[in-house]
Amino acid sequence: MRWIHAIFLNGLALVIPTWIQPTFIGHAQPWILVCVGVLATVFQPQHSPAGTASTSEDKGTANQILWSIYAVQTSALIEATWFRYPESMHWTPWVLIGLGLMLSGLAVRTWAVRTLGDHFTWHVELQTDQAVITRGPYRWVRHPSYTGALMTWGFTTLFLQAWFAAALALVLLPLAFWRRIHHEEKLLRSELQGYDEYARSVKALIPGIL
Repeated sequence: MRWIHAIFLNGLALVIPTWIQPTFIGHAQPWILVCVGVLATVFQPQHSPAGTASTSEDKGTANQILWSIYAVQTSALIEATWFRYPESMHWTPWVLIGLGLMLSGLAVRTWAVRTLGDHFTWHVELQTDQAVITRGPYRWVRHPSYTGALMTWGFTTLFLQAWFAAALALVLLPLAFWRRIHHEEKLLRSELQGYDEYARSVKALIPGIL
């Protein structure tokens, strides 16, 4: 049932682009995007802007991230079909790089979610039995699920050769995720034993850099 739900929701994302440019769905790119969206929906926790209530520590960051991703993806699809079609569907080196980074991001985020298991939450909160996790991707970065999400949804713009949407992504996505990290780390540093020491030795998003 979850697969059907995922296919339906991600398929809806192609309605407006196909209305703008009917031959759009004859290319591989839109179907690759649907597959990425379906896999993200099935193998990662479900989320919705109209879902469960935010926690006091969350400060609305979950919905900010979600709506920022929606804005970037919608802009990329419209730009690719309205302003850059059919050039946006040509297989250039940039498109292949974007595809590789997008799929890598999906793999990283899924790995991070699976590593945390039941401790992974959509809103910022701390569970009573939670401990610092240093295995899997958490050996290299403190927030690999955010690294993966930034790669997946940011490099969609490169995959579609949507350059204006890429500029939008460079503003909206880092702003949303850094605000999330700020509030999440504030909670973890004050309440989770050992996290402060872990944070001093492991970078937040990019191994050894950031």
